[in-house]
Amino acid sequence: MKNILLYLALLMLLSGTQALPISAQTKVDFLKFKGKISPNSENENNDTDPPFKALVFPANSPKKVSNQSNVSDMENGLQIIKDIIDKMIGREYGFTLLPQHKYMINNCLGFKVSAGEFNVKFKNPVFEVGSMGKITIKLGLDKIYLSALKIRMRPCSKPQHIPSPCHFGPKFEIGGEATDVSVTIVFHPVARALAGSSGVCFFALADNVLFKWRIGGLNLKPMQNNLDHLGKDMLEDGLNGGLFNVFYSQFIELSKEVIPEYFEICKGAYDIKEIVDNLPDEVIAGSINSESSGNQNDKWQVKKVNAKTNTGKLIITLPKDVAWDMTIFPAGSDKVLSNTMLKTNFSLLPGSYDLEINHIRITGVKIEKGNETRLKAGTLHITSATSWTLYDETKKTVLINSMSAQKRGLPVGKYKLSIDNQDRDIEIKEGETMEY
Repeated sequence: MKNILLYLALLMLLSGTQALPISAQTKVDFLKFKGKISPNSENENNDTDPPFKALVFPANSPKKVSNQSNVSDMENGLQIIKDIIDKMIGREYGFTLLPQHKYMINNCLGFKVSAGEFNVKFKNPVFEVGSMGKITIKLGLDKIYLSALKIRMRPCSKPQHIPSPCHFGPKFEIGGEATDVSVTIVFHPVARALAGSSGVCFFALADNVLFKWRIGGLNLKPMQNNLDHLGKDMLEDGLNGGLFNVFYSQFIELSKEVIPEYFEICKGAYDIKEIVDNLPDEVIAGSINSESSGNQNDKWQVKKVNAKTNTGKLIITLPKDVAWDMTIFPAGSDKVLSNTMLKTNFSLLPGSYDLEINHIRITGVKIEKGNETRLKAGTLHITSATSWTLYDETKKTVLINSMSAQKRGLPVGKYKLSIDNQDRDIEIKEGETMEY
């Protein structure tokens, strides 16, 4: 039965007029931040801050097809949405402030974010079905405790800089708490049935997701009170960026866990459908019969299992408590096929792919028909809360910047780790954990 379902899914995928894109890639120009980018030239002695990386999220703009429907109109549709959201808010999330963003009262009074992370956990979801298939969710939060956040102040307070103090001074840490916090999310989920069945197996987001935050109170020390409203803007930007990432990377993935509980026919339907929705037509046309010539690389290795399937497997093995994310692209392209923090294996059509794990790029990974490609990875364990930055081996590119204890899954290879004001050359080896 499963083979029949996969065959039906493949037929649906390869008929271009029926394919429903689950994810695409676009820069989020509709997400407007309240802070503005500030270059290092505005800092004291041109001191450098971690660079801000433009946020990029799936667009999820499905084609208009005859049997596409609003999830809110489906039987059990709202309950499925509730189950997905319950899974999402059952976890605590770490959000990051936006480095190099400044928040100003006037040209010479304000502050600039250097670095900072904080954790949030949502609660008490309230749902409302609106017009045109849109759904509104309101989520509350417990108190948000902010600590070890680094900012720069303008004007600079050091006397030696007078009479020209109008630049950002050295970093210093702030802390405090935000209270009475809630967020309202408005989004438009649509559904598509599996070809030849009544099983509604595939969700997508028809429009951009809108977020509106309410922060009742904020007290940051040692900042002066007349800057607290700028602190709210700073916190809201960090919450927006973080929640966009959480929502876009997890909603579709978690729908694939929930939907089969209501439509048994959907079990197994995602093995092929998941990745190839957005492959260019020429890739789909040529990939079913293609096989790669190489079978291993210093970053990955192909295992010959000769399974009777038209796809191959991409697998990464990491401990369950290790943080990681993966983005999959067609080789040589910036078009995202999948972006997830949840899965450890993928079914892909044969061919070459580029991958990013925790922002580290691996190019030309081969997927062979019926075989398994295993990525070689290990773990970096930062054992205590401290400021640390992971660079590439040449220290030209910032890969991870954090101030918390973490376990991060990384591709094997050499890196430069800056921690406790010291640079260390490190090497991540397959299946091993490196602790600092």
